[in-house]
Amino acid sequence: MKFRILFFICIIISSVDIASAQNLVTKKTYWDWGNSRLHESFTVIAGTGTRHGSYKEYDRNGMLLISANYNHGALHGLCIEYFGTPEKYISKSTNYLNGKKSGVEKNYNLGSSGHYLLEECIYKEDEMIEKTSYYTDAKNRGQKKSHAKLVGDKQYNTNWFQNGQTEYKGILQVTPGNYGNITTPIQYTRYSETGILIEKLDDNIISFYAEDGKTITQKENLSTDVIECYDNGALTKSIKVLREAGNEYYEVSLYKDNEVYSKKIVDQNGNDVEQLRKEKLLELQYDSLYNKLQEILPTKVSMNIKEMEFVRPDVVYCRKGLYESSGKSSALETAVKMHKKELDDVIRLRNEYTERGIKENDGKYYKSIKLISEYIDKISRDFMQKYDTLSMMKKIVEQISDDLQCVECSYTYYRGQQGYKDNAPKIHKNAYNAYLATTEYLTLSLEGKNLSETLAILQQYATVSSKMRKWYSKKITPIEKLLKKAETPEAQLDIFLNNDVE
Repeated sequence: MKFRILFFICIIISSVDIASAQNLVTKKTYWDWGNSRLHESFTVIAGTGTRHGSYKEYDRNGMLLISANYNHGALHGLCIEYFGTPEKYISKSTNYLNGKKSGVEKNYNLGSSGHYLLEECIYKEDEMIEKTSYYTDAKNRGQKKSHAKLVGDKQYNTNWFQNGQTEYKGILQVTPGNYGNITTPIQYTRYSETGILIEKLDDNIISFYAEDGKTITQKENLSTDVIECYDNGALTKSIKVLREAGNEYYEVSLYKDNEVYSKKIVDQNGNDVEQLRKEKLLELQYDSLYNKLQEILPTKVSMNIKEMEFVRPDVVYCRKGLYESSGKSSALETAVKMHKKELDDVIRLRNEYTERGIKENDGKYYKSIKLISEYIDKISRDFMQKYDTLSMMKKIVEQISDDLQCVECSYTYYRGQQGYKDNAPKIHKNAYNAYLATTEYLTLSLEGKNLSETLAILQQYATVSSKMRKWYSKKITPIEKLLKKAETPEAQLDIFLNNDVE
């Protein structure tokens, strides 16, 4: 009876195995249309196209590239990638568990110096939890270079020099699920190639050591952002990080016998912040003073005064008039230019003061409060009034020059040669002679006068010349009689100023 039961069970098992084999279909792909160069060979579950079982991939030359196994469409077991050589050198080997990396993964390199291991990783649920890297030079090949292991939210790291001496050993805080995403070092030690301690992080304080590996030369407190420097164990300097309005500064304190004897705040370039603030304040003060200067004496105004040139009449009425009037015009222009000299010193300096500052011999601009303040003090309160007066005088002289040329050309003729004093009036003889005496008197009166007095004299001169020009075509018999009786230039000037014809 037992024999019959066992026989029946064997028949059932064999039937299942045969059925399973019959449910898998082998698939092949080729590189060419003639199906002579195999590309892939794998099995799928019949009727689904889902990979299940063995999988192999070849290059165009028939060299094996990948050898793997699938379980219901997911990589499962050992997956080996090759460099595509006849020797079947491995490029990478990875263990999978239902589509996820699980266990050991090894990466290799193939070069002129041979085939060797680069790194070895361990995965759990597709997440790397451990990694070992190896030196690749011929002398130290296969020797560990670094090792990292993830335990919870901590990463334990160790690095080695080529001589096998530990270079670094530490614990790092990582983001769970993100291997290598380091946020904060928790604890570490760093050594020289000869095994001497050079740096250590413990309790959030980084300590740096001298060549003996014992004497501390510097401490950096990560909690308080304070760095302390030591000389033979004695505190000599501390640096505290300060943050203000998005900027980072450093409070530097110097010590002697553990007592602070100097303290200042500097920026990232080592500049004294207090001094920078003072300079910024001075710059603002300079800008304010410069704006004030612009109001008192704009740059365009200064250029106009500096480049003041008199414009003679565009129209030449006649050569005689031009010749006879040029001397009178020159005398008036000279008188105005004498007053221009009163402003020359101020004008000469004006363009040295710019919005950028004052240019020094080194070619740089400096915003000196002292210099610009002194310059503004040099400018008297009525400076612009003087400028306006000077500008008015210039226009008056230019108009007088035009009137004089017209008068000399219209009124007189030469009895003899040009330039002799036998220039005789052909009309309004008394008025013309009075005009000569009056203008000469006014010209002489300009000497030694201040700006406002000069303006008044030029205005009188302009009245005389403009009326003479106007009267040429008029009947002025009453005025002629008055001028004939006048015995002094002052009396003649009074008649010119107070009499006219329509």
